[in-house]
Amino acid sequence: MKIRSKVKVIILMLIVIFILGACNGENVEMEEDDPYIYLEGFSMSIERCLEGVEQIYNRREAFFDEVEVEEKVDFVEEDGDNGEGDNEGNVLEEKEKRLVEFEKNIWEEVQECLEDIHYNWNKYESHEEVDKEKVDAIEDRLNNLSEVFEDKEILSIMIRLNELNLKVTELYHKYDEEVQGDLKKITLYTRRIIYLSVQGEKVEEIDEDLNEIKDLLSKLEGEFEGEEEDRFDELRNAIYDLESAIEDSSEESIKIKGELIMDLVEEIGSASNS
Repeated sequence: MKIRSKVKVIILMLIVIFILGACNGENVEMEEDDPYIYLEGFSMSIERCLEGVEQIYNRREAFFDEVEVEEKVDFVEEDGDNGEGDNEGNVLEEKEKRLVEFEKNIWEEVQECLEDIHYNWNKYESHEEVDKEKVDAIEDRLNNLSEVFEDKEILSIMIRLNELNLKVTELYHKYDEEVQGDLKKITLYTRRIIYLSVQGEKVEEIDEDLNEIKDLLSKLEGEFEGEEEDRFDELRNAIYDLESAIEDSSEESIKIKGELIMDLVEEIGSASNS
């Protein structure tokens, strides 16, 4: 599963602002008083953290798939010992060692991202007055996140991080960024559908998320023009295709259609932001 976000674009914009300000002798610290920067920093930290956890998840899945293939081959060839079994076992053992080392390195980065998440939320809270109900909802999810991190349940962590960012999107209306917030919601609901399809037996929750996506689609009608409108039409069709994949209970199709939706949302969001 690939992460689709505008993180790199936003980071580049912030770097350009900093450099231009410094070159012009301006007080760049003024930018730090903008709560929206901390809100985006909070959201980006969540996405970076999720990207790292997904890397671990994908690497594990690839390894387990390879182990499963090798086990099937061993079963077929168990009556004919050709002397290659030990060698294949050594190869898998070496790959497992590399997987463990990979996870260790990525996990360290993820832990740093988790610290950034808390830091950026604290900075945002100190610069902006936020509705208590929304604050409580976000902090509740932050606490739950810390708990699942301790257990290192990878898929649960991915779901919790995604849910946390869903709550963040509810704050975008404060900065006249409701369209961007709604586009992000489509990405996040779509991603959660992909995750839930992996878990299995989450039909009701998946249907709820699909209905949320459809409502957001209706809400965004008429917001775009030109090439953005064309992409929006493609997005609408992709959502219908996702619905068909869900009805067929096809995990692979849900993943493919979902990633297409996230690609289209990123294109629309980048174009409307430029």
